[in-house]
Amino acid sequence: MKPNRYLIGLNSAAILGLTAGCATLAEADGAKGTKPAAVPAETAVVKSKIEPAVEAQGRALLDAFVRNDAAAFVAVLPENLRGQFGMKEFALARAELGKTLGQPISYQFDTILVHPLLRIGLWKVSFERQNAAGETLCQEALFRVIAGTVDGEPRIVAFNFL
Repeated sequence: MKPNRYLIGLNSAAILGLTAGCATLAEADGAKGTKPAAVPAETAVVKSKIEPAVEAQGRALLDAFVRNDAAAFVAVLPENLRGQFGMKEFALARAELGKTLGQPISYQFDTILVHPLLRIGLWKVSFERQNAAGETLCQEALFRVIAGTVDGEPRIVAFNFL
């Protein structure tokens, strides 16, 4: 299990490292209220295709996660990720999260971050657990799905809780 977690974490770190560093610079003359450049048509087509897919795939992953349905979760993943994160890894990861965060009870879509090559979907996931005194504790965590396009089709590249 640890090598698989390590690979998923390493892949995620590599993607973040390669995609970090974007910045917005003001125009030299200091003009305010300027409009950003138009999005090229080919980028708009990819954007319109991938963003709904990222949201749908993330929802499918979280539906399965909240229901504790490993088979449904793994079925959403592309073949290459299924080899790294199967039903056994799902059960182990969910058990580990259960120890620290509690049981997932709901989720809410937040946003999709845009990158030239990727789309990063973010969801807020709510968890509940009992403390030593028997009181219910609620907490939230962010869930991230990173997706890109392969042969023009949206595909999950990585996923994790932040």
